[in-house]
Amino acid sequence: MGEQFFVINNWFSGLKIYHNGNLVGQSNQLVVRNKYEPFTSVTVVGKKDKLLVEIYGYSSLFSFKFHIKINGDFVAGDKF
Repeated sequence: MGEQFFVINNWFSGLKIYHNGNLVGQSNQLVVRNKYEPFTSVTVVGKKDKLLVEIYGYSSLFSFKFHIKINGDFVAGDKF
């Protein structure tokens, strides 16, 4: 079985990153300033090696889109 990540974002508690059920990172930043730089990132110890998890965001007036990269590879989310 591989690694499992959850990313949850809402207006009240911000963005939270879970790895295998454990909270490993969070951000209360409300505005994405640059979609080409990580909104937030965290390094976690995986089953085989360290994993750099980067969350990139893109926001408009009423929506927030994001995608997740692990060690530089796109793994989930919206492509922009």
